[in-house]
Amino acid sequence: MFNLFKRKQKFFTDDENHLIVKAIRHAEEQTSGEVRVYVESKCRFMDAIDRAAELFYKLKMDRTEQRNATIVYVAVNDRQLAVFGMGLAVIRFTGLALFNVALARLHIRISGILADILVIIGYIGWGFFRLNQAGVELTHLFATSAILTAVLAISMQDTLGNLLTRIMQGCAGYWYLDRAGVLTFAQYPLPASGGVTYDEKSLIDRATVDESDRLYKTIQYQYRTNWTTQSQLRPAATAGQAAFAASNGLLGNTTQTAVPEYTYTDSPLLPTLFDSSTDAATVAGRLQTLYGTPRKLITATVPYTSTLKLGDAVTLAWFGTSCDGAVIALADVFNGQYPQQKITVVA
Repeated sequence: MFNLFKRKQKFFTDDENHLIVKAIRHAEEQTSGEVRVYVESKCRFMDAIDRAAELFYKLKMDRTEQRNATIVYVAVNDRQLAVFGMGLAVIRFTGLALFNVALARLHIRISGILADILVIIGYIGWGFFRLNQAGVELTHLFATSAILTAVLAISMQDTLGNLLTRIMQGCAGYWYLDRAGVLTFAQYPLPASGGVTYDEKSLIDRATVDESDRLYKTIQYQYRTNWTTQSQLRPAATAGQAAFAASNGLLGNTTQTAVPEYTYTDSPLLPTLFDSSTDAATVAGRLQTLYGTPRKLITATVPYTSTLKLGDAVTLAWFGTSCDGAVIALADVFNGQYPQQKITVVA
């Protein structure tokens, strides 16, 4: 499942908010630490721990008297969670200084995955240290490597997921596990006609229609990624070589005519992994088609007369209104009767 448009929403009910506040107060009463919970819809970083670290310092949580504050970060739509504290901050930034600065100056390069593994091991070591300080007996934990293997496996799974997401975002696409558990890759679907039609007789509940609140007149993209950004250049480098060496890659953009009476904003940078501007522009053009035109988001529940999948073209029609679109969200609904499909369509 993926979301194309940003939508305002209330994450928790009043009762749930009350329980969260109560839990934080209880934790702060039992220890000298400060606890904060930060919730947002989407994480604008590839790794949730980076966003948690940014918020940790932005909220000045590193300035507590005993340096023992902790922030719990949740990105609801991205299903990401991170816990960040002062000890983790030291490990995180030590790793960044070592891998991105010190080793780079010595012309020693290691893979990003290896760097992640080493930082994760540092996190595990810090966790064991804090547990030992709290009086937890850790002897039996070290008798087997199963717990360490499990933690590393879960962490590497998250790293692999971030890597796949990074690749597919650069292709204007997404990845997911389908109903059969098959890993599937696809590009963001474009609204189209010719699919299954659901009219007012087959729609199980009332269709809800929302206007998209994200319109981009220009899509800026990056290509020919520079994997070895340099701050110190060879004296013989030309101005063009120097500019590229100091940048993250080359930039381009696609532009289309704005629709009157609608408000457009600047698009975020689309970082692709293409070497060719033509390929990158093709991907940006696909996003331009999606985001350059006012769109509708239609949510409805439909029967299993046809088994739908993400990207399928459908037509929703009710009482004189007809919309051709593509399925961008899909969930099975079981209410004690026949299973149904709850779909969100971009049209």
